[in-house]
Amino acid sequence: MTTNINIQTTKTFGIELEGYNIPRDTLVRALTERGLQAQASYYSGRDYSVWQIKTDASINGINGFEIVSPILDANRVHEVKTMLEVVESLNGKVNKSCGFHIHWGVRDWKIKNFRNFMKRYVKFERVLDSFVAPSRRGNNNRYCSSNMQRIKCSSSQGDMGMTNVMTEEGQKRMFAKIDKCNSLRKLESATTNGKFSKVNLSVFSRSGTIEIRHHQGTFDVEKVLNWISLTGSMVCDSSCNKAVKVWSSDRVGMKQKETKAFFNGIKRNNAMTPASIKWFKQRQKQFDREVA
Repeated sequence: MTTNINIQTTKTFGIELEGYNIPRDTLVRALTERGLQAQASYYSGRDYSVWQIKTDASINGINGFEIVSPILDANRVHEVKTMLEVVESLNGKVNKSCGFHIHWGVRDWKIKNFRNFMKRYVKFERVLDSFVAPSRRGNNNRYCSSNMQRIKCSSSQGDMGMTNVMTEEGQKRMFAKIDKCNSLRKLESATTNGKFSKVNLSVFSRSGTIEIRHHQGTFDVEKVLNWISLTGSMVCDSSCNKAVKVWSSDRVGMKQKETKAFFNGIKRNNAMTPASIKWFKQRQKQFDREVA
């Protein structure tokens, strides 16, 4: 079991996990008994010094809840593990109405960092799709719509239409459109459908974070910790101002080549363990077999 992560960054993060089948008061009491400071809260609650157990009307299932973590860093991952153990012991469940969102603290970012992150995300969105459930891919879920499709549809040029395969020239146009955004507001307009996008930039003005809403609901420790590791690695890459390049047409649309290129970049910043990279590659193969 891969229960260790290795994030070489000082960035803070927070997670939001949606589920059902546990009364909120029961969950608060159980978390408190395990040494986590927790409280029941309403949907609008914003006390990020404690674990908040919120209501969420979008969840289908009896006793729906959303777990919102305090502000964490890599040294507090043990709290995430403890929380997941508690939820598992209480038979917490998820379904397609549930999501797993992660916020990364990027208050120190300049517009160049945001542009690089969005370039990386739209460039590799199809690879990231292959690591998550089919219900969270492309535009299959209205709560996490495609950033790649958003920027493609916002342009009338050439091959930027509703397709998951683009030419090298199409990719250049996407990057050029991102490069024209000289403010976060313009970048948000060009690359997102507001809050309900795989990458949500609108939250930055309030919390100093970007929110990644791509992953399906889960209380599985391997899925949660590896996703923290992967998204943290992408943030690390963008924090270092490394350029995101357009790849040649011989790679576009080739899943194995795109996946290899994605992890080559991840390896470059030493922000993920080889075990986590191997886990994602195995997960991709598992999904390929299931949807074949």
